[in-house]
Amino acid sequence: MQVYWITGGGKGVEESIRLKLLEELRGLPQNITPPFLPKKIGDVLPSIFEEFGLQNRASEEQMRQEWREIVGEFLARHSFPESLQGGCLVVRVLQPSIRYELEVNMKKQILAKLQGMCGYKKISDLKFLPG
Repeated sequence: MQVYWITGGGKGVEESIRLKLLEELRGLPQNITPPFLPKKIGDVLPSIFEEFGLQNRASEEQMRQEWREIVGEFLARHSFPESLQGGCLVVRVLQPSIRYELEVNMKKQILAKLQGMCGYKKISDLKFLPG
């Protein structure tokens, strides 16, 4: 390790000595510049979601949050959207009678509501599974 003797050389000399000491202690050059420029998170997230295949995950999570508005309180307690697979929303239903109600009587209404909401225009079918 080198020893530095600080003389009254002014602020610039002291700063350069301080930087050299930091370089030695850290084992890295002090003048490292980041390899990237800061970006807004909103600009970066879509590309990250696409890169890792998470774009459907985000819309699935949003759908789960909005499911109560779409089907109502009672049906939401007995069913939940599980996944989105190529335009088909898979919904798990806890009771057979609720599944029948959703499948036969409400499927078209639910599909129309989903397609009317932003981000769900790609959904073309609903699949209700026991579970």
